[in-house]
Amino acid sequence: MNEQKLLSTPIPWYRTRWFWIIVLALQLALNAFFLNHLLSFDSLLDALNSFATISGSGAVWIVLVLLFNHFDGIHLLTSLIYSPVGIFLTFQTFRKKIVPPAYPLVLLVCMVVTLTIGVLLLSAYS
Repeated sequence: MNEQKLLSTPIPWYRTRWFWIIVLALQLALNAFFLNHLLSFDSLLDALNSFATISGSGAVWIVLVLLFNHFDGIHLLTSLIYSPVGIFLTFQTFRKKIVPPAYPLVLLVCMVVTLTIGVLLLSAYS
């Protein structure tokens, strides 16, 4: 195999780190803008829960709500489950120069689900 040929092949735009940094940062900013009513920075735990919320824990939250059939006390459990998963997905996304599309797409889907749930809850309680 010719290693020189492998080194000179261009990386597709959707597999570069910068593309996914921009896409995920824009989605994070959208989540922070539209979900600011859910954010609380009263304590360190509230701040960590808020960051987990805007970074995509809504997908885990909806599964837990459907499993346990109530809303109370689910937020902390959701953050505890999603935080290691989100850290793992973020690490796997930016670990190599060529990004495998599966990891950032899972992060993006989690963020979009969170945004959708947050906007629906905001419209339901407004």
